[in-house]
Amino acid sequence: MIFSRSLFFSAIAAVAALGVAAVCGATESKTVIATYHPTGLVGPTQGGSCWTTSIASNRPDAFRCNAGNTIYDPCFRIRASLVGCPTNAVSSRGVYLTVTSLPANGDHGNGAWAMELSNARYCTMITGTALPGYPFACGSFSMVCSSPLPATPRYTVTCGNGNGSSITSPRTYAVVHIWT
Repeated sequence: MIFSRSLFFSAIAAVAALGVAAVCGATESKTVIATYHPTGLVGPTQGGSCWTTSIASNRPDAFRCNAGNTIYDPCFRIRASLVGCPTNAVSSRGVYLTVTSLPANGDHGNGAWAMELSNARYCTMITGTALPGYPFACGSFSMVCSSPLPATPRYTVTCGNGNGSSITSPRTYAVVHIWT
């Protein structure tokens, strides 16, 4: 009888430990929402110009710029003659552009321009023609996504393959990180 009780209590302890581990493992952390700061970018400094406010970001310090034939959007003001243009906020990659002036800007509010999904995809706001309701592209436009929607514990997006005027294979993903 003593053997059975100790075996019984050992089994209860093991089940309780598994339950705690399962609950702890299943818990996702919240979506991190961060205001992007362009200092610390890893990349070259080039000459460039900024001709208008950003299409991708509605921050008042965000601009649409170019260097040669490459358009960067968003680029964020560091000082009057320097902007930082992230190409991947997750890895802090991008370029710095020295500019002679910046266009006038207005207060557009604050919204997401980039996000990292739970499947490790990095997505940015589309600054050209986009499928209605899916303003974000991931990778080389291989996947398009909706704007992030608040959910607990993480924001979510619906993504799929762009197909003319709709998406195929829609799927919901949790959003790990949002940059505004």
